Amino acid sequence: MSYNATQLQLTHVLQQLYRRLGGKVTLATGGTTTTIIDTKLADELGEGNEDDIYNGGTAIVIEDAGGANAAPEGEFSRITDYTASTQTVTVSPALTAAPAAGDRVLIVPPDFPLYDMIEVVNDALKNIGDIPKVDTSLTTADNQTEYTLPIALKGMELLNVEIQGTTTDADNNRYSPIPFWRIVTSLPGSTATLVLPQYGSGYTIRLTYSGRHPRIDAYDDYVSEFLHPELVHAAVYAHAIQWRNDNDANAGGADNAKLGLEQKAWSQYDRAKITHRVEIPPRRMQPFVTWANATSPDVRSIQK
Repeated sequence: MSYNATQLQLTHVLQQLYRRLGGKVTLATGGTTTTIIDTKLADELGEGNEDDIYNGGTAIVIEDAGGANAAPEGEFSRITDYTASTQTVTVSPALTAAPAAGDRVLIVPPDFPLYDMIEVVNDALKNIGDIPKVDTSLTTADNQTEYTLPIALKGMELLNVEIQGTTTDADNNRYSPIPFWRIVTSLPGSTATLVLPQYGSGYTIRLTYSGRHPRIDAYDDYVSEFLHPELVHAAVYAHAIQWRNDNDANAGGADNAKLGLEQKAWSQYDRAKITHRVEIPPRRMQPFVTWANATSPDVRSIQK
């Protein structure tokens, strides 16, 4: 994958979150793949310009000064050191390219550590609920009507089963619904069996199902397009504030103002779930068996 300025990726989710949590946007004056320099930080921070104040925090390059969305735009890394005298942030792991003068960088104090927030994002995406997903890993075989379902589908609701109508055109697969499919459940630790009519070999089986959002870790990992960005941002913010409050409470330092902020965040999330509800396609109804026409023309042409 690669960075995309117009589609929602993990970096955009973290940028939105960190801006709401008090991150500071600054303009780099230079740097390397492991350092970011802003010579005006000392003036902006004043007496707060001290060694190590950002240690354990996060740096995200949010905009390429050249306007070409070039690396390291979108990349994030953990801050391992801050040198006040040179206004230099040291990061690890290294960026793929050195920040250029004028690149906009979001610098975040260590209160909400990067890797913890990545876990928070994944928890939030799962909390939103199921999304439509597609699997095309199964291919028909001669003399076979039973297929082991992919492990990713275990426990998921299968919505639709289709078969490829032609294998000679990558842009015109002519998928058709498969009639009379059924699932044979399995014991714990085993995968279920999908039972189909007999088809010729070499045709892709397309399975549509509902399931949780896949895990995202890299800055350019995509968030499902079935989730509205406002819903994602609201879910992540609520989970992040809860994470902070839970940690404070465990340390014996719960803050009523922060608890009030968390309550407001959950209310905003609840409204977003109503306004931007995730639409799951309905499960395709199985046809009744008739003597006349049990399958579509495309399916009949490849059925054994």
